[in-house]
Amino acid sequence: MILGIVIALITLGFAGSLFTIAFGIIAGITLVLVARYLSQDISDFILRLIGLTSMLYVPLDIFSDTISRSQLDSDARMLATEYGGTTIMWGVVWLLISVIIIFVCLRRSMFKRSAVR
Repeated sequence: MILGIVIALITLGFAGSLFTIAFGIIAGITLVLVARYLSQDISDFILRLIGLTSMLYVPLDIFSDTISRSQLDSDARMLATEYGGTTIMWGVVWLLISVIIIFVCLRRSMFKRSAVR
């Protein structure tokens, strides 16, 4: 429910286009209604799905921004300039860290879930 309220408030405060406002408000209201009217198991599943989708996007974004388009300006390029190495090296480091964190989160999530039942 808190996530739905936060999404709606952020949308109202920062959204610019009509589509963004409508999407954010509908998403926020939907999450509030899910928390209010559906079972805890369904709410838990939806939150895990949102979290999993968000986590799985990170490696794709890192790969796209730092490895496949390494010639563009990015945080990785700035780190390479400031501390050495290459943009691709920094991208690989971030990619490995993100994959490890995803693995740990999924493992803990599955372990916790099975322990509850």
